[in-house]
Amino acid sequence: MPPSMQILYPHEIPVSSHDVCRFQYKVDYLLFLGLRLKVKTQFLSPNVTYTINLVYKCKHPLQHNLRIPFKYKLEEMSEYSKSCVAHVGEHGWLKTELFQFTSTKKKHNFDIHFLSEMKGWKSVHLSIEGVEFRPVDFEQDENKVDVQPADELDWEERLPDDYTKIVKNIDESTTQKEIYFLLRKGVYINNSQQWFSISKKSKQRLMLPARTILTEEKSGCYFLSRRKSWLWKALPGSRLYIFNEAAEACERNHIVIRAQIESQLLSHDTMYACYLVFKLPENASVFEGIVITGFKGHFSLGEATKHYTYLVAPPHTPIIKLRPGERAARTRKIKGHPKLRKDGWMEIPVWEFQLDSNFGYSFYIDGYLKSFDKWNFTGLLIQGIEFRPAKAFM
Repeated sequence: MPPSMQILYPHEIPVSSHDVCRFQYKVDYLLFLGLRLKVKTQFLSPNVTYTINLVYKCKHPLQHNLRIPFKYKLEEMSEYSKSCVAHVGEHGWLKTELFQFTSTKKKHNFDIHFLSEMKGWKSVHLSIEGVEFRPVDFEQDENKVDVQPADELDWEERLPDDYTKIVKNIDESTTQKEIYFLLRKGVYINNSQQWFSISKKSKQRLMLPARTILTEEKSGCYFLSRRKSWLWKALPGSRLYIFNEAAEACERNHIVIRAQIESQLLSHDTMYACYLVFKLPENASVFEGIVITGFKGHFSLGEATKHYTYLVAPPHTPIIKLRPGERAARTRKIKGHPKLRKDGWMEIPVWEFQLDSNFGYSFYIDGYLKSFDKWNFTGLLIQGIEFRPAKAFM
């Protein structure tokens, strides 16, 4: 057990055992009562913003590597906060971000209380490696409006290779500078069935509409009793909508996504993230549960990469104020959480992959979303999926 962490837990005795971790011991116990950790830091840098992360593993007879939702608070707080989505780290340890604070000195004391949100799971075993403090890397907004650079820049170098084959019907009088800023905003390609754009660093981005990625799966044994998977909704003409229609989910607790992508529409030798672009109905309370995603490309071996996420954004990471009148630093956007886009839609990352130069002309992706507790996605509105260069977090 790390010397800076003390476990206060009635009726359970911490058990040390060997595991692949950074410390000599870990702490094992059954998760059916509350957990209390007293954490003492020794080597933090003053005036640096940190996140406080719980690093753990859990075992359940029906699920492996399942993120257990926690509620947690500091001793001096009156209300519990909801935990974040966990991320799988080195040697399979899960990491959940709990708090954010700006350090004022090397030594700090934190008394953290935990409660499990999954009632009745008395057979869940939790192993704690420790509590980790990480400096915050604030996310940069890649969609900020460009300040037009000087005219002497080489605009051809800032444009994608073979952009004339991707974006057709460009007027010959259009300058390369004008084409660059046109692609920064985005254009329709392939008979308006796809939306193509480039990032500030000239990386290619692509969005596919719901009509081309969602499958119409029938349910029911008899033809007349079969129910559709999707209702197609026309979107009013507006700059807030890239495509003119979206798919509204019917009574389904899973969603299948399939797509074929031309390799030339994305930048080679680049790590990409695939985002689901969606909106929730007015009554979004049913969507507050865990969503399981699994995606893979035809170039991947083995099963689809599985993640646990939310469609409803959890509250922001609580910020601890250590000094009276302290102005809190802005909360970092957390990987895996839903994010509000500038067009008014929501998005979540559902997959990351490395696009190599040997992918050939095109490649296929196959994925799914399903609710962990079997609730339905009824009313969920999907505009499409978007591929953008992945950002570095945590």
